[in-house]
Amino acid sequence: MIQWVKNLLELQEVDMRIKSLEQRLALIPGEVASRQTEKKSALEILKNKREELNKNSMSIKQVESAIKQKLDNINRLQSQSAMVKKNNEYQALMKEIEELQSGIGDLETRQLELMDKVQEDDDRYKEFEKQYKAQESSIDEELQELNGLTGEIKDKIAELQSSRAPLTKKLEPEILNIYTRLLQKPGQPLVSVVNGDCCGHCHMKLIPQTMHNAQKGAVTLCDQCAHMLYTTG
Repeated sequence: MIQWVKNLLELQEVDMRIKSLEQRLALIPGEVASRQTEKKSALEILKNKREELNKNSMSIKQVESAIKQKLDNINRLQSQSAMVKKNNEYQALMKEIEELQSGIGDLETRQLELMDKVQEDDDRYKEFEKQYKAQESSIDEELQELNGLTGEIKDKIAELQSSRAPLTKKLEPEILNIYTRLLQKPGQPLVSVVNGDCCGHCHMKLIPQTMHNAQKGAVTLCDQCAHMLYTTG
């Protein structure tokens, strides 16, 4: 293999590794944001369930307050009835007391229904809270791993960048300039001729003169995509 090709392939191997690591590194912020959003959404659901539970508990207190108020009214009316002399007034008080007692019965039924609902909600909340804590722990672990991976990738990129400098010194400026320009494009800057006479990047057929130059070991660019070419034969 021609020496400049061998040297450039060594450099390209390092650069492709760097490019791959940089692409992986670029994905991490999105992954972190996704995990954080997932955690925030789960916490919001947990808070909503807690608020729903508190709302039903507050309703129970309101019912209890309403029952107490009716009982106070009953006691007041009963005290008044002891002082009433006319039968029609007494009967009116008794009817009002009866209506209050009926209302208390309805409220007590509602109170029992709410208490059952609170117990059911509390059981569901505890189960959901358990699931949330497991999910939170898993997400926190993933975030920690992503943070560690970020550091590892950055360290590896720095290591590869350091090893890159000596490799560039083995290449002529003209070759390095062409390579550096192509490095900004998708794919590998230096590709082999495939299928006998096709570019390894765009896979288009090469004209005879281009094939001849590549076979001689000259710095050769594809007629279509301008990627650098070399032959393995």
